[in-house]
Amino acid sequence: MAEQTRQYAGRPTRVVLIDPAQAVDTNPRVLTRLTGLEQGLKILSRLATGDQSALAEVGVETVGGYDTRAHEWAVGRDRGDRTTCYLIAGGPTQVDWSQPVLKGLVSIAHSHPFVKADRGAFRPDAAPLVLQDLTAAQSTGKGAAKLNITLLQNDLGYLFPSNQDLAAAYRGDFERPEVVYSPYRLGPDGRLSLDQGGNISVKYGPVLATLTPAVETSVRAASPLPAEELNNQAAESIWINYFWCGVEFFADHKSILTGTMQAAPPKKAKPGERRQTNVELAWFFPSPIPVEAQKRSDMLAHITNLQRSAR
Repeated sequence: MAEQTRQYAGRPTRVVLIDPAQAVDTNPRVLTRLTGLEQGLKILSRLATGDQSALAEVGVETVGGYDTRAHEWAVGRDRGDRTTCYLIAGGPTQVDWSQPVLKGLVSIAHSHPFVKADRGAFRPDAAPLVLQDLTAAQSTGKGAAKLNITLLQNDLGYLFPSNQDLAAAYRGDFERPEVVYSPYRLGPDGRLSLDQGGNISVKYGPVLATLTPAVETSVRAASPLPAEELNNQAAESIWINYFWCGVEFFADHKSILTGTMQAAPPKKAKPGERRQTNVELAWFFPSPIPVEAQKRSDMLAHITNLQRSAR
């Protein structure tokens, strides 16, 4: 993917991106140092929607047409000084933060690629009204209304963080709520668009988990658990029933909608199987999120109340 790159601690060198098809999940690249978080988020927003010129603005060269929607991108912050940020090129389905080249960096935000093969339902001539469709939740008759994200039509489901994203946030890969940028925009008419309006992004976290019924009844109370309370990683895959987190939608970096997301743990990919970047099994509760719910303990109370109202 790159002729030359550098490790984040080194001095800048010439970076040339040639073919996005060469990007692989296991080989993330730290491309360039950014002036700060604000610049990083703006650049990420443009890369997510296919704006190749954003790379030139941060000193990254490209050869010919380079589809920036073909793989993931991320903004990573130095764990030491907490102000220095870098642009990272990931693979077609993830930015693998376990790779040594990213040691010392923490994710602030990332983008999702546009995979045409996954998006046969999207029809620009009949695109959904984003806010109207995302708030058209149906009550179960037992309290809180919710949407089945997996069943959303016309690519609305691709706006949400994936099950893999929630699992990574729950493991503690991120120090703060994460932002994911989609390839989509909010058109002037309020409809989902690929080429008009401001880029749609979603901030999510903190992420908590509820346990499987068997564990809830025999071991612990049926309430969301902070990640630090489940330190046995070998048992987590058996214990966790659902992930929960607050989500906030933005268009052109302006808040447009809040709610709570519930998602099943991601399925493990079989050898040779493509990792999922879309939502597999999840629900959305459109509702206000308490302003103070930025910590796990505060979000715990919010999600517990939501669970009780849905029963």
